[in-house]
Amino acid sequence: HRGLTEKTIIGHLERLAMDGDSVDLHYLMPPQERLGKIQAAFQETGALFLTPVRELLGEEYAYQEISLARIFLVQKGLLS
Repeated sequence: HRGLTEKTIIGHLERLAMDGDSVDLHYLMPPQERLGKIQAAFQETGALFLTPVRELLGEEYAYQEISLARIFLVQKGLLS
């Protein structure tokens, strides 16, 4: 309705989460197998940057999917 892009909405969710607000993203998460691969890629790259993770995983993983997974994994204490 307001013409916000998916990227903008994800950015707002990320800011809320980083400010300490509880954001329930469980229903937006990819299947467990994909989430596990994203988590492993973040751990392998050793950082929270999206581009190295996307390059490692390949084009079948969208930046939005990786970004949402990053928010979820950081909130759960599985990435730092």
